[in-house]
Amino acid sequence: MSAGLTASDSMFSVRVTPWHGLGAVLDRPPASVAEAIEASGLGWSVVKKPLAVDVGSHLPDVLRYKKLSGYYATVRQDTDEELGVVGERYRIVQNHEAFAFVDQLLGSAIHFETAGSLHGGRRVWVLATLPEHVEVGGDAVRPYVLLMNSHDGSTAVVAATTPIRVVCQNTLNWSLSQARQKFSIRHTEAVTQRVHEARRVLDLSIDYYEQFKRYGDQLASERCTERQLRKVLDELY
Repeated sequence: MSAGLTASDSMFSVRVTPWHGLGAVLDRPPASVAEAIEASGLGWSVVKKPLAVDVGSHLPDVLRYKKLSGYYATVRQDTDEELGVVGERYRIVQNHEAFAFVDQLLGSAIHFETAGSLHGGRRVWVLATLPEHVEVGGDAVRPYVLLMNSHDGSTAVVAATTPIRVVCQNTLNWSLSQARQKFSIRHTEAVTQRVHEARRVLDLSIDYYEQFKRYGDQLASERCTERQLRKVLDELY
């Protein structure tokens, strides 16, 4: 389905039930990384296993399978499901590392909002609320910090700020496409060593939201004629 959540996926959402009605809905945010991992069902790990090809059923088992040099399958350990094919230098970023990265990024102000997996664990996301929201024209806009990781080798680890609350594949795609600032980490690097650079990007994003507030307040205070309003509505609808 468009949500991307299969029978082997799980997630949590704080207070608000997602549009698809799936996952656990918590009354309060998880108080720790361990609690967030448990609530999201992301306590499983991924391993790399060598790939081999069947060179002929007529051969004895010791000769039948030939190892493919430099190629590995990423395998989800709790379901034993193959998630993707990667190279020798590919470094697995475990789910607990993704949560730890977000925790280090925000520090004591951490407030996990949603987290889960998609497509059987091929994609994983962690969404946390920034410490402060901004008001634009009197309406609250809540910026989030998003971390997305793939276990199938299709993408880098991506950290971004977004106003979109991620609960499925569609909202994940939307949030990444609309993110003002994004920070990517290749799967050949240690994620936790890139926190300081990611914080710099995060600071730029906070500055952007402050500018967005100023421009938004300015636009909210502008008066428009009925003719101008009708023109906007015509273009919109």
